[in-house]
Amino acid sequence: AVVSTQSTGIRRKMKVNKELNHTAAHILAAAVLKIFPDTKLGIGPSTEEGFYYDFKFSKPISNDDLKLIEKQMKKIISSGCKVEIVENISLNNQDFKQEMEKDIIKKGEKPTFYGLINPSNGNSIFTDLCAGPHVKSVSKVKHFKLLSITGAY
Repeated sequence: AVVSTQSTGIRRKMKVNKELNHTAAHILAAAVLKIFPDTKLGIGPSTEEGFYYDFKFSKPISNDDLKLIEKQMKKIISSGCKVEIVENISLNNQDFKQEMEKDIIKKGEKPTFYGLINPSNGNSIFTDLCAGPHVKSVSKVKHFKLLSITGAY
């Protein structure tokens, strides 16, 4: 399933929007995993209109679940997590991410991982295989709306 979104904030430079939208995709993935911990993660790029993330849920979700996910995203944003490169990551139970990491290594490149770091204790609440770019803090993501779920099989 793909969760589609739209950023509703004032448009500034496209680079800033890309960083905001891409960071918002990570927040979306973190929120989904908090609510649906068996979910498999795909990719979560920014788009011109916002962002999306590919997920494989263990059971189907509905548009009604989007409100719950949005609420969790706002909770994560209010935590003020920093977005930082992290090391020594385990991709256990994330088959698609493991595959992507192997592909990156086969190309002779080094995979990078970014975490949403809780400023109060320094722990990562979510980590993802990612090349960036991001804003430095999740608190920069202010305006978003989850619009739809699209099933792809």
